[in-house]
Amino acid sequence: MDDPKTERSRRTLPLPDDVATALRELKIRQKSEWLALGRPWDQTTHVCSHTTGHAVLPRTYTGWFHRIRIAAELPRITLRNLRHPSVSVMLHAGIPASTVAAWHGHDVRMTTGVYNRVYDEGLTAAASAIFDPVEKAVDGDPGRAVPPPVGKNLAR
Repeated sequence: MDDPKTERSRRTLPLPDDVATALRELKIRQKSEWLALGRPWDQTTHVCSHTTGHAVLPRTYTGWFHRIRIAAELPRITLRNLRHPSVSVMLHAGIPASTVAAWHGHDVRMTTGVYNRVYDEGLTAAASAIFDPVEKAVDGDPGRAVPPPVGKNLAR
């Protein structure tokens, strides 16, 4: 395995509970199988490995991905470029840009400038934030809607 390109790339990410459980179960089964075959086992053995114990290289996953993509008749995209929609989906779900950047090993500016995609729902929410009136009690009338202040009052 190669070292990460940058220090920001070296990070530990949490897994959903079901994924962590599945990986623990796989590692237990894998250890049992290796020991039954008389092979040595240590805690550094990769869960995703060849029968030799060597790690599965990224290009192997790339090959698998392209075969699945072709079978599904999807347009050409690199496995690496799936980061783009993953950033957009996280941002669209309301995850703070700093958290999304940390997850992907990016600078916040790169995350928001390069990878972020705007969805129609996001534009609708932006319009609502600007144009929807804010409900406030004015002169004791809680039902009266007052828009938020915008800019300076030019009327003098």
